[in-house]
Amino acid sequence: MDASRYMVDQADYLLAVWDGEPAGTADVVLYAQGKGIPVAVFWPEGARRD
Repeated sequence: MDASRYMVDQADYLLAVWDGEPAGTADVVLYAQGKGIPVAVFWPEGARRD
C-alpha cells in the first residue's frame, strides 16, 4: 500500500478501474477520498460489488 499511497499523494485526481473485489483498489479509493482527492470509479462489464 506504500506505493499506492505515494501515487495518490502525487495525484490531483484518481481514475480507478474496480472489479468489485474487496482489496487493493478499494483501499486506494478510500485513501484518496480521505485526502479530498476527486475519484472516478469505472466498473468493467460484469463486475459487481457484493
